[in-house]
Parts: sequence; C-alpha cells; structure tokens
Amino acid sequence: MPAKTTNPLEGLVSSSKAYPLHEEATDGLVVCCADPRFLEANDQFLADIGILHPAIIAVPGSIKSFGLQAFIPKQWHTLKQQLELMAKRNAHVPRVVLITHEDCKSYAASAEWLGGFARILDSQRDHLIGVARFLKERYLPSANVELYRARIVSTGTTPGVAYEPITFDN
Repeated sequence: MPAKTTNPLEGLVSSSKAYPLHEEATDGLVVCCADPRFLEANDQFLADIGILHPAIIAVPGSIKSFGLQAFIPKQWHTLKQQLELMAKRNAHVPRVVLITHEDCKSYAASAEWLGGFARILDSQRDHLIGVARFLKERYLPSANVELYRARIVSTGTTPGVAYEPITFDN
C-alpha cells in the first residue's frame, strides 16, 4: 500500500481560513533587502518611524543594482521598473525609505566590482544617495527620502538590528 502524502497547504487554502486585508492608503515607499534575517526588524523599525502601511520592494541587495548597472544591467532594469511602477501607483506617498544592511550576502558576492570587501559600506552609502536622487528627480519630487543602514548589534546574548540614518539633502 503506498504511503499517504500530505499536502502542506491542506486546510490553509480554503474559504474557512481568511487572512487580514488592509486597504488603507500607502504611507511610504520602502526599498530594502530580501534577506530574511532583517525582515522582522525592518517591519518593526518602519512602524516605529510611523510608516504603518508601506509599499515594499524587497530584493536581494536592496539598491545594489543601481550602483552596479554596468555589471548587472538586467537586475537594474528590473529594479528600475519596480521603482517606476510603485512610484506611479503611490505618487501621493509623503515618504520614501531606502534601507541597506551590514553583512549583505548580495553585496559580498559583488565585492570585486566595488573594489573589495572594505568598500562595501561606502558603496552602500553611495548607492543609497544615488537611488534617492534618482527617485526625487524622476518620480517623487515632493517625497521626503530617508536613508538607513541596518547594523548588526549585540543585545546581550543574541544579536539585534539597529538603524543608522544616512545623511542626504532632500
């Protein structure tokens, strides 16, 4: 007799279980890395700074493809299309938040194009400022753009995440 296989979606995809749907207006456009280690911290940080209904673009490396357009043009094209779509759909947003983070595996994989591992943090800062200017000039001139680097910090026995603002003249 063959073993019975179980469907991991059994009981989840049905009319008896419904998940929340939020239809509030978007109050911020956010671009961050898709690294799952930082997602919960990002969500909590956004709420702490008053963004409760973000439109989020989460991609590996966050805004890395902007700074490495010559090396990864297809990734930049994809991110640029996502930025354009989200900016047009959310032209009313008062805030844009761009986040990079320490120990980014996507940036580390591109270290040779950045001048080595020692240049990653400086490159992230430069890329954040470049994307901020790009968004302000092309799509969201009236939005306030905020730049942050998520840093891994010690919280006693376990690591945590702290957000460091990056200066940018809006």
